[in-house]
Amino acid sequence: MGCMKPDVRDELPPVKSVALILSGRAKPWSQVGKLRTSWPEPEPWSGHRFQIEPVYQRTVEELLSRPGAFWLVFTPLAVDAKAESMTKVLEEMRRREPRDDERAELYAAMLVVAELNTWGHNLEEEIRAMMQDLDRDTIMKSRTLREAFETGSEENRK
Repeated sequence: MGCMKPDVRDELPPVKSVALILSGRAKPWSQVGKLRTSWPEPEPWSGHRFQIEPVYQRTVEELLSRPGAFWLVFTPLAVDAKAESMTKVLEEMRRREPRDDERAELYAAMLVVAELNTWGHNLEEEIRAMMQDLDRDTIMKSRTLREAFETGSEENRK
């Protein structure tokens, strides 16, 4: 009996690691980072390589060009982020993520990211208002967003 090929289901899937950088220096980052996990010389290098993704150095169009809705969460950090471009991003997020519950979580993450205010854009309030106009029912399904919007509305009434 020869060597048997292992069942594909027993093999580990490939892993791609990405370091998301949300703020920092203006100087561009390298595309790949590495972390040594082995002892220094004379041992051979052993470690981990990962993609470096400084989303705050990207443009809105660069983030929009990526597949899926995940990258759209980071558009408030883009170097050229403006209220006008956030309207397009939110509409695109709504198109790319048809499930209300998933979209509500993306909205919540986007608001947290907008608070980071890397470039001084101050887009949080504009994004919040746009979300409410575009997708109020979805927002109210998310406890986190519902509480945030209700708190904001209560403060406005005062």
